Amino acid sequence: MKKWIAVIIELLLVGVLLLTFKLLGSSFFKGESTEEVSTATVVETTESVVLATTTTEEITTTEEEKPVTVTISACGDCTMGIDKQFAYEGSFNDTFDKKGADYFLEKVKPIFDADDLTIANLECILTDKGERRNKNWAFRGKPEYVDVLSHGGVDAVAFANNHCMDFGDISYTDTMNILEEKNMPYASYERVTTYDANGIKVGMIAINCLGVTEESETTGSIGQAEKYLTQDMEKLKGMNCDMIVVSFHWGVQSDPKLSENQKVLGHKAVDMGADLVLGHHPHIIQGIEKYNGAYIVYSLANFCFGGHKNPKDKDTFIYQQTFTFLGGEKTDKTTARVYPCRVTSVKDYNNYQPVVVEGEDADKVIKKILDRSDGFDIKIDAEGYLEKADDQVE
Repeated sequence: MKKWIAVIIELLLVGVLLLTFKLLGSSFFKGESTEEVSTATVVETTESVVLATTTTEEITTTEEEKPVTVTISACGDCTMGIDKQFAYEGSFNDTFDKKGADYFLEKVKPIFDADDLTIANLECILTDKGERRNKNWAFRGKPEYVDVLSHGGVDAVAFANNHCMDFGDISYTDTMNILEEKNMPYASYERVTTYDANGIKVGMIAINCLGVTEESETTGSIGQAEKYLTQDMEKLKGMNCDMIVVSFHWGVQSDPKLSENQKVLGHKAVDMGADLVLGHHPHIIQGIEKYNGAYIVYSLANFCFGGHKNPKDKDTFIYQQTFTFLGGEKTDKTTARVYPCRVTSVKDYNNYQPVVVEGEDADKVIKKILDRSDGFDIKIDAEGYLEKADDQVE
């Protein structure tokens, strides 16, 4: 009897233990399961956090990737010297000796200093070397005249025209040596140059569409100009330039009308990748065209011009454009304007000191640009803007 009682007690104890174990075991195993799930969740959550952080960083980079702007100013012919036929008194050379290098561009220097790149057309040689070519006008300046440009805020020059070899090949090569010694970047024929503006690599090309001694485009070779354009474009693209500015010495002197060569070459340059085309040689203002998204400024006229003591047409302008880049790529956002100017700060003669003009004088310059841009659908407002992005205008 006792044996059965003992068996019954043992069975009851086992039942109690099993029931207890079941109750406690369920909680225990649930705890283990929770821990495993929790651990897995943490891992997943951690991975999610990492992914989210990466995504956030990428988004932040995109959101914080600010546009980069590059403002380029361009002016016309800088002929810093004289021909042998000129009297010394009242000449550019005389003025330099009396007033120094800083005098010439001091009226426009604030504009040049405020931009990222200023490009001028250097239309003379700056050396004592070489013999004068047999031509109507040959302009020679002294090596120190390059300080007129650098002290005046000019950052680079186009040096390919019908006066860059006025005293033979030696005058051309020696002037380039002087520009290099003075750290003045230049583009000339097959020689291209680049300029870093706010981290944007600006490539520059300069091509003379005339001959070495010719005074008129009618005797020039468009084929030779196209050859230089093609090879120079290839060079700059191989240098990974972010944008390209092409300067042409072209057109017919003193003629406000465009030649067919100007239109053909200007359009070809843009089609090949030029973001801005600048023109020189006519010595007077010609029109402006916007072609396939790029401006072609056909003639910037004279600027700091030692080639005449009292030129009949003293009107000129500074062309300025702000380009916008995002992620290293140029966008369509841009601001383009002109600053109406006169080649002299006095009206009666040329004191070789270009100045921004206002009022009726400014209106006259703007009207001249518009009249000569007929057919190009160009508009210029009272402040000189062709177009503007609101956040780029003060």
